[in-house]
Amino acid sequence: MRLLNLVVIATFLLTLTAPARADDTPTVQVTQVDNSRYPKVTIYVSVTGAGGQVVNGLQQADFKLTEDGAPVQITGFKGGGQVALATALVIDRSRSMDEEGKLNGAKQAALTFVDLMRPQDQAAVVAFARTARVMQPFTTNPAQLQSAIQSIDLDDSTAWRDALYQAVDLFATVTGRRAIIILTDGLDNASRVSVSEAADYAHRRDIPVYAIGLGARVADAASQATGLGGYDEQSLTQVAQQTAGKFYPVPTADQLKALYESLAVGMQHDYAITYRSPRPTNDGTRRSIDVTVGGATGGSQYLETHLLNVRSNALTGLLLILPLLVALIAPLAFTRRRAVPATVVRPVDPRPTAVAATCLKCHAPVRAEARFCAKCGTPYAPAPIAQPAPNVCPHCRKSLRPGAKFCNGCGAQLKV
Repeated sequence: MRLLNLVVIATFLLTLTAPARADDTPTVQVTQVDNSRYPKVTIYVSVTGAGGQVVNGLQQADFKLTEDGAPVQITGFKGGGQVALATALVIDRSRSMDEEGKLNGAKQAALTFVDLMRPQDQAAVVAFARTARVMQPFTTNPAQLQSAIQSIDLDDSTAWRDALYQAVDLFATVTGRRAIIILTDGLDNASRVSVSEAADYAHRRDIPVYAIGLGARVADAASQATGLGGYDEQSLTQVAQQTAGKFYPVPTADQLKALYESLAVGMQHDYAITYRSPRPTNDGTRRSIDVTVGGATGGSQYLETHLLNVRSNALTGLLLILPLLVALIAPLAFTRRRAVPATVVRPVDPRPTAVAATCLKCHAPVRAEARFCAKCGTPYAPAPIAQPAPNVCPHCRKSLRPGAKFCNGCGAQLKV
């Protein structure tokens, strides 16, 4: 029986890697776009024959590339089987996975994936129930990965969206061909992030997600209210499509092993093609890529994310941002300074101040042009008064005695 299983697996792998017939029309798919070294862009391309088998042996001259319709020159090329692969294996460990041997089938499939790893490949293991748990960070050591997979146990609830989000974080320092394979059999009832947030997080980091729904399916998350079991096909499909991955419905656990084998072989035989963008400007625009092989074309897009060059060089980004901050803050500071009344310093008039009279209420001196007393505010509007004659009261015009300090007519204090 063991020999028979080995023969079946070998036949399956030979079928996947068999060369395409001359009359086959290939299927071309851009599986990932890496623009972290922009304006150098690296794309990973999968080429399969009409029967779904991997097409090997293609050369650089077999590929034609365009960006936004403009032909580009290929500057780097790695054939199928030469591209290093980094994969995060994300596995459901909720209580429902104990039914129908689903958890054991998931473990065996993940172990098969590890067995097919090449020396240049690496993988990580994340398991989830009510929370996500990193069982093993990225490593090229198969023994560590196998131990992590075997140690997965059961717990309550399902938080596959949080697990996907956490798996993306594991790729922070990982470059090259990357992928996430996430498997679940139920509806998410414990995650803190939404489907859109999880999908967008993976999409912005150019990590394709291959989502597997195991067992029964439900139409959407709203079916959770009915108490029916099954996974959320709509959400898993959304994540796969938004990240340029793929959704796989798998009715039974014994079908998982063949799927993981085909994913491993397929991703390992992607072609890596590097070119320089014909429009190497940091303008934050979206670019379209088309790849043509043997008359078949596959396409993808990427967003130029270096408008301020922050991602590639933090210091340069800071220097570019500073003028913008100054331009924003300067008008505010100028407005505040204008809002504060300025102290006006008037030149001193060297001429003596002409005092025409004194206030009738407080007897303070009043300027000739004044209409109110500067000290008490009493209205004062006398007629123009000429320079008073000697010994005459400036208010009532009564004659004054020599040396008098007060007028004996009106009582006003006199300036001596």
